[in-house]
Amino acid sequence: MEKKNIYQKLAEARVELQEKDLKKSGHNKFANFYYYELGDFLPKTNVIFKEKGLLSVFNINTEKATLTIFDSDSKDTLVFESHIAHAQLGGKNGNPIQELGALHTYMKRYLFLNALEIVEHDQVDSVDPKEFKPKQSDHDKMRDMFNKKYGEKTEQVLNWVAKELGFGKFADWKPEELAFDTFKNKAVELIKAKQQEKEKDLGV
Repeated sequence: MEKKNIYQKLAEARVELQEKDLKKSGHNKFANFYYYELGDFLPKTNVIFKEKGLLSVFNINTEKATLTIFDSDSKDTLVFESHIAHAQLGGKNGNPIQELGALHTYMKRYLFLNALEIVEHDQVDSVDPKEFKPKQSDHDKMRDMFNKKYGEKTEQVLNWVAKELGFGKFADWKPEELAFDTFKNKAVELIKAKQQEKEKDLGV
């Protein structure tokens, strides 16, 4: 009997899963619709994959998430991937650990839905749209912080601070080289020293 390749196995797994009595246990109370959670289809998927000699492995990093399906017979693989949407999934009351866990769960669920061709509501299902906000960059957060005091001169002030700290201009500042809080604290120190220097020159 001719062995089936990974594409044939996955195609069969998709059909077999569709024939299962899958129930949507997730509920978006804001838009009032139900959606599949991982627990609704992953256990059944694992059983089907085992029978067909398939194995799934999920990985995620700062740039993208991947779901790799391995065929134990041929050693072939299929890779499904997606770039990560940098967003706050937990709303203003979420903490970083919860945000990270929510992101991992959502991306894993999204890739499995894609790999298994499970059809459902075409939205960011389990998240209130009011709470799904793009994450603000460190540069924008710094601008907002200094804008409260310096207004239209904010960019000029930050460019001067960045230059004093060894960056050509504020846009060249790299948070991975100089942390956000360090930049902020040094900026306060530099501005304070500059003001004291001016006062000294004026004889104040």
